[in-house]
Parts: sequence; structure tokens; C-alpha cells
Amino acid sequence: MKRFNTFLASVVALLLVNQSAHAALIILGNLPQNGDQSGGTVDAGTDNVGSNFNHVEQAISFTMPSQVYSLDHVALRLGSYNTTAGDLAAVGFYQDNGSDFPGPLVGNLLVSPPSTSDNVATFDFVPSAPLTLAASTKYWLVLDATAGEYDWRGSAPPITPTSQIGASFGSQIGIVDGERRDLGPLISSFEIVSTVPEPRPFSLLLLIAFCVGSSTVRVKLGM
Repeated sequence: MKRFNTFLASVVALLLVNQSAHAALIILGNLPQNGDQSGGTVDAGTDNVGSNFNHVEQAISFTMPSQVYSLDHVALRLGSYNTTAGDLAAVGFYQDNGSDFPGPLVGNLLVSPPSTSDNVATFDFVPSAPLTLAASTKYWLVLDATAGEYDWRGSAPPITPTSQIGASFGSQIGIVDGERRDLGPLISSFEIVSTVPEPRPFSLLLLIAFCVGSSTVRVKLGM
């Protein structure tokens, strides 16, 4: 009986581990990149040691499939992004305004990671509170800056974003002082990720049921 209880405890522990496992689903993205030879500038619109005074944003549009997904993080390929030097990114999801342009902010801006270098790298931006992307809805992922400037790097030739859930890519635009700027073939490097719990294997559930049933029989036989 002692050996059986030990075995049952091991199986239950395995089930709990399985419940805590998660799977990453790519809502939309084009990582890994094939280089960082292109990109678009994001500028707060202040004097940044030789930069112009225009407020420059970058944005990509996409449409969700017919299912709701929660956001885990957004991975962005950035260069000259140095928070130690004073760069402050402002990244968030926005509704479409009905005219193929970003409208109201959805939830809060994402939490920006720190950086102590100008080197090109992949940075993860995470939600400060649960953020859900609605089904069959068009969104804009907008990169802005509240201070300084940085580059949203892209591959050359560009890589068209793909999705594991059926989301569709729209376009990438620049926004200069609130006005739309078409960027031609430019598509910067990114990944929008949702993390969902792994389903519990049915066979493991059957094993648990069998173990519990066997334990009951053993107890009754011992009475």
C-alpha cells in the first residue's frame, strides 16, 4: 500500500506539472530575421543630438481571427534603443479608426524593457495588466517614443509576417507629426505572442482515474 501511495503521489505531481506548462502561440510575426539591414526611425520629436524635430512613429496593422487571444508579450528588433542614454519607448495596441489608421489605445501601453547599449537586439515588451485581443478585430501595433529616438530594424529583403492562429497582416506605415507616410516594402521585425495553458493529456487523466479506483478497491479489501 505504501508503494502504491508513493506511485499515486508521483502521478499527481506529474499532472500538476503538466497543468502549469504553457505553449507559445505566434499571433503574428516575422522572426527570426534574416538581417537588420533596413528599418524605420521612431523619434520623440525633440532635439536628439542632430535629429530633426519631427515626431515620428511606426505602426503595423493586422486583423485577428474569429477567436479571442490574450497577449503574453511583443518582441521587437530594435537598434539605438538605450534607456540609460534617455530613450523612452511607448509601445501599445490601438483600435483602427475606420480609415486604416490608428485610433484609441487598447488598455495600457506595454512595459518597456531597459537597455544599456545602442546595439541591435530583440526586446520583449509585456502588458502591465491582462490584455485581450478581440476576435475578428483590426488592430495597430504602434511604436512611439516619449523621449529620445531609436530604430525598428527590419530584414532586407523584408519577411512577410505569418500567424499560427490565422491572424492576417495588413501593412506598415510611418506617422510623421500625426500624418500617414507610406513606407513601400518595408516590414520591420517583430513577433506578437500569446501564451495559453497546455491541454492535459487524456491518457494521463485516465491513469489518475484508474489509480484512484485501484486505491479504493485496496482500501475496501483491507477492511
